[in-house]
Amino acid sequence: MVRRLKFESDWGAGFHLAAAMTDVVRSSLVGPWRKPVVVPVPLHRSRERQRGFNQAAWLGAGVAADHGLTLHPRQLVRSRATLPQGDPRVLGRGANVEGAFVLRGRSRVRGRRVLLVDDVTTSGATARACSRVLLEHGAVEVALLTACASAPSDVST
Repeated sequence: MVRRLKFESDWGAGFHLAAAMTDVVRSSLVGPWRKPVVVPVPLHRSRERQRGFNQAAWLGAGVAADHGLTLHPRQLVRSRATLPQGDPRVLGRGANVEGAFVLRGRSRVRGRRVLLVDDVTTSGATARACSRVLLEHGAVEVALLTACASAPSDVST
């Protein structure tokens, strides 16, 4: 379903994924995590232009709307194009995304818990790189919500 959303703009698949993510996170939105801000993993602007949308932002918007959470879809920016993490030319997933993310504008995460949303996680390198930036700019904690976790074909980060 992730592939259908991401590469075929299959909104039906996207609605199913967002609904499943909403259900999964529901029981975690308690105590200090009652109202986190939702920040999607960004695509580079050229990739987003090519695809026509950012699937992580689309999923994050659904989760945020269903739970009455604040969405900051452009807080993180991918400052440089990176190869897709599954590309065979990627020798290390961590090195591929190192320094690729920056915070845009003033920090809307300072003093807040952040729910980082992505479509797929394999090694966690992208989530770690994004989390580092969010924490450096004042986020209290970062949790990852992803539609799909796949087994890494390359576990080096």
